[in-house]
Amino acid sequence: DFPRLAEPPIAEVVCGITFERVPDLDPVSLGPYWHQRRSDYPRKELKHPITIGPAGDKIEFKVGADLGPTRTWLISKDDISIIQIQQDRFYLNWRARGGRYPHFNDTSATDKGLSSLVRTEWEQFAAYCQKDLGTPLKVNGIELAKIDLISQGRHWSDAKDLGSLLPALRSALELAGGPAPHLNWRMTSKKPDGDLQIHIDTVFTVAEPQVPVLKIETRRVLRKSPIEGAAIYEEFRNINRELNQIFFSLVPNEELKRFSKGWKP
Repeated sequence: DFPRLAEPPIAEVVCGITFERVPDLDPVSLGPYWHQRRSDYPRKELKHPITIGPAGDKIEFKVGADLGPTRTWLISKDDISIIQIQQDRFYLNWRARGGRYPHFNDTSATDKGLSSLVRTEWEQFAAYCQKDLGTPLKVNGIELAKIDLISQGRHWSDAKDLGSLLPALRSALELAGGPAPHLNWRMTSKKPDGDLQIHIDTVFTVAEPQVPVLKIETRRVLRKSPIEGAAIYEEFRNINRELNQIFFSLVPNEELKRFSKGWKP
């Protein structure tokens, strides 16, 4: 029901499934799983596990001399996909690396969306846990985050023009004035079934000269138990619709031309 943008500003999508903690799920027990998937995910890294802070934000748990629980990254050979696994959660990250955004709900023979990819990866992982660890995974929540990067010079020119692109911030931007204001805007909405978060920040490109980029991150966390079978993917589609609605509410229809090929402010 939403417009399909010719050049969507999406930079990363994070699809997460949480489940009841499995203490035996560690880098050692994941070794055989990684070897099964090694042709698709040849690189691996170990990270601190993710926990949830008092405000509902994700934080990384820091450990001392004892290694403690860990989070395993499996990274695709094209650097686009990451599988993240820890004792109570599974994430699939899609990252823009110059290719076409696969959209979320594409289901044609040639275009497989992120929903299909999540389903394939999750079911392979769940089957491994069932067969090799003897542990069926009990899903108790899902999470979806989308990160858009809107660059000065490509999508907007100055604070006034950025106010036209994002009317919700227009008054603050008009007060700030200047070519490139620094933004750090947060909103968390507590819902009966979880949380909705919207973060808007100014970041900068790594290359020289550094260009201001507006980073818009929307995240929906759904806590619901149990979630089984096809209901997992239906819930993903529902919260994807919520996040799409937020983006298209922030950006008026007449400003969507900024995400067309060759458009310049």
